[in-house]
Amino acid sequence: MDRIRDGPIDITKYIMPAVKAMTEYRFPVLEVVVDGKKVFKKAPAVALVGNIREYGTGFAILPQARPDDQLLDVCVMPVSSRRDLIKLFLSAAAGEHVNQEGVIYVKGRKVRIESTTPVPVQVDGEAAGMTPVEIDLLPCRIPFIVPPESDI
Repeated sequence: MDRIRDGPIDITKYIMPAVKAMTEYRFPVLEVVVDGKKVFKKAPAVALVGNIREYGTGFAILPQARPDDQLLDVCVMPVSSRRDLIKLFLSAAAGEHVNQEGVIYVKGRKVRIESTTPVPVQVDGEAAGMTPVEIDLLPCRIPFIVPPESDI
């Protein structure tokens, strides 16, 4: 998206990159380990890791995430075809992707994602290398104020 956008990001800026990703994506085989335990074993998938609920412009892709719980939320969604990807996208837009068959949603402190072939990694929408990748949280460095639990 960063190569084709101009000006502030809004939901319309995601349409073309999303269409391009859906037509070009090759469904890599992933393995996901959280806190030393395999939570997803070698199958085509998309994995999302974070500590906030929303991604982009309002998709609650990690609906149980809390920025102040010192845990990463991990959502691994089996995807092996464009049809699966479209179904996943629509269920994510409706906030129902974590209830889909085969979806793994866990919390942990350290995440490792491996793949049979190198897969691009994004951090907040920006290119950040290739798999394998290890993700963990730094100790709290900057205090910040969060809304009451009912608002997060």
